[in-house]
Amino acid sequence: MPIRWRLTLWFTFVLSGILVISGLVTHTLLQNYLSKEIDDSLNVYSARVHGTLNQHEVPGPLDYSDIHSKLPAVSEFSSPGIYIQLIDKDGSIVVKSKNLGEQELPIDPSLIRMSLAGQVGMKTLAAGDGATVRVMASPLYLQDRTLVLEVGQSLQTLEITMNRVRWALTGGVLAALVLSSLLGYVVVRKTLAPVQQITRTARGIEESSDLGRKVNYHGPGDEVKELATTFDRMIERLELAFQSQKQFIADASHELRTPLTVIKGNLDLMKRNLD
Repeated sequence: MPIRWRLTLWFTFVLSGILVISGLVTHTLLQNYLSKEIDDSLNVYSARVHGTLNQHEVPGPLDYSDIHSKLPAVSEFSSPGIYIQLIDKDGSIVVKSKNLGEQELPIDPSLIRMSLAGQVGMKTLAAGDGATVRVMASPLYLQDRTLVLEVGQSLQTLEITMNRVRWALTGGVLAALVLSSLLGYVVVRKTLAPVQQITRTARGIEESSDLGRKVNYHGPGDEVKELATTFDRMIERLELAFQSQKQFIADASHELRTPLTVIKGNLDLMKRNLD
C-alpha cells in the first residue's frame, strides 16, 4: 500500500477516534445537564407544594377537593409537562393536578414505601406507550395523615432532544471524516510530491545512465529538502567518480598503447625469424 494511503488512513483513524470521544463526551454532558434541569424543576415544584399544603394552610379536617384547589398552578411555558398527584397510605390517588386529566402518574411501590417512611426518592418510570416519566416522591404530613406527594415530568422532550443530538453528532462525525479524509489525502499527496519527484529522477537516471540530471528541489528547508539535497550531492559524487573512472581508463589505454605496439612488433619479428 502506498505511503500516502497509509498516512491518510492513519490520519482518518486518529481523527475518527477524537471525534467519537468528543461526541460521546458532548452527548453525556448534555444529557446530564438536561436531566439535572428536570430534577431541579421537580425539586422546585415539590417545595412549592410543600409550602402551599401544610398544617397552617390546610387546617381542620382533610378535604381533598380543598387540597386540589390549593395546588400551585403549573406553568406550561416555564416548566412544561410537570404533573402533581397525592397518594394515601393505601396507594390510592386522592388528588392530582388538572393537566393530568384522566391520566395518572405511574406508581412505584418502592417510592411509596420510602415516602411513608419519611424519605425522599426519585426514579424514572414507564408511563405506557413507550413514554417515560421522571417522578419525585416525598412525604406530605397533613393533620394526622401522611400522604405521598408525587411530582413528575415527562421525559419525552428530553428523549426527542437527545435523539436529534445523536443524529446530529453521528452525521457531523461522518461528514467530518469524509471531508478530512479527502483533505488529508490532498495534503499528504502534496507533501509527498517532492519524494515522487526524486523517485522519477532516480528512475530516469537508471534508464538513461545520465548522471547529469538533478532533482533541483525548491521548497521549504524541511526533511524533504534535506533528502533532495542529499540525493543531488550523491549523484554529483557518482558523476565525479564515473568521470574519474573514464579518465583513468583513457589514460591507461594511452599509456599502454605504445608498449603493446612494441610487444606486437617484436612478436611479429620473432615469428618471421622462426619461419
